[in-house]
Amino acid sequence: MLNIDQAVQHLNTGGILIYPTETVYGIGCLPSKTQALNQLLEIKKRQRQFILIADDWQRFNHWVDESMPLSHLNTPKPTTFIVKAATHVPDTLKNLQQEIAIRKIKEHAISRLLKQLEEPLISTSANLPGEATPTTTEGLMKVFSYPILNGKPGGQSPSRIIHFQSGQIIRP
Repeated sequence: MLNIDQAVQHLNTGGILIYPTETVYGIGCLPSKTQALNQLLEIKKRQRQFILIADDWQRFNHWVDESMPLSHLNTPKPTTFIVKAATHVPDTLKNLQQEIAIRKIKEHAISRLLKQLEEPLISTSANLPGEATPTTTEGLMKVFSYPILNGKPGGQSPSRIIHFQSGQIIRP
């Protein structure tokens, strides 16, 4: 189990981290750490598209199309928004429609970590493809050998996902 300072150092040196969010346990890395990102893609059996999480909407300004009005995306429940990505965003973070998934974390233990990072954190549920997300640190340690940020997740279900442009609810 890592504390916040240890987790920041681990991420900044290219590590993958498991952490509690306001929903379920997540696993991720910094988008600038290509080797960690490629390892995460391999773990999740994907070629692209993860969520970026941050503690403030302004942290996404570099990642989303400049025409995106992010400040009014606040919702009472944890919500990931699919928005138009900035042109320089790596394909591994976008969907085929050149969109990116972003979520502002409300007050939770993970917020303290996010405040200390210089970029948003890549995030996905801490599970293997087709498997349930473990709900305890013991369960996570049976599946993964990555360090875990100390703390408990805020729920049992992942965030809902809404496509910003269309308003379509992708995951309730």
